[in-house]
Amino acid sequence: MTSPTRTTGGARPHSSAGWEPRRGAAVIFDIDGTILRPGCRLQRAHMGAMAAAAAEVTGVPSAFRYRGGDLFVGEHSLSGYTDAGTIELLLRIAGVPREHRPEQLVRITETMCRRLAEDVGGLDCRGDLLYGVARLAAELRSAGVPVGLSTGNARAVAACKMGAVGLPGLEARGAFGDHHQAREDIVRDAVAGLRKEAAEDGRPLEPHDIVLVGDTPSDVRAARAAGIRCLAVATGAATEQLLREAGPDALAESLAEVSAADLMNPAARH
Repeated sequence: MTSPTRTTGGARPHSSAGWEPRRGAAVIFDIDGTILRPGCRLQRAHMGAMAAAAAEVTGVPSAFRYRGGDLFVGEHSLSGYTDAGTIELLLRIAGVPREHRPEQLVRITETMCRRLAEDVGGLDCRGDLLYGVARLAAELRSAGVPVGLSTGNARAVAACKMGAVGLPGLEARGAFGDHHQAREDIVRDAVAGLRKEAAEDGRPLEPHDIVLVGDTPSDVRAARAAGIRCLAVATGAATEQLLREAGPDALAESLAEVSAADLMNPAARH
């Protein structure tokens, strides 16, 4: 694959090998670092709820910290981690025997989701949105493009976050990090769900017609493993160089540069 195009302030990414600007019958977004600002109030509330839930279940305190826009537990960077993967890491750090981890993972996830809903219910966190996200989501929805999520967040966590930033229902499509530790498995589930829905609607959808928008090399690799295309955005902790080396189909500084027309395939709706 040739080097992806880096957009530089225009409304649309330039064409490059592997990227046809008006293809893409469905779009799935990562959340943290793609839709939401890294380290924003909602992300901190999410991690706070997870830490409290893990301490409640295991009896061992957990602490997250931010460094350079990245999130860590101990010396472990959590870039690209799913909720299930992060909780599994916390259980290992706490010394929980392997045979007890599946049951405790479920308990921690349920407790985390309940705590987060209590903490953010009714809050207006639209200031946590990265610039251009709300406009792009509205454009895609208005154009009839199926839009969803492919995120390491648990589904209930994603629902809390999307409601708090004024994008309710975005979690209705996609796949989530409740059970999967591998980002690739989440993307594959999201793709399978989109293709099933499209087939039921009588408009077959091929993997290359789906675009994943994400901010980490893990997102790029997962998209490639699923056979879909990826627009990488340099709005998370990963540098543009790291994203470029991962091999996305296109690279943008932010979603403020991207329009729905860059991602959609009009023919897919006929």
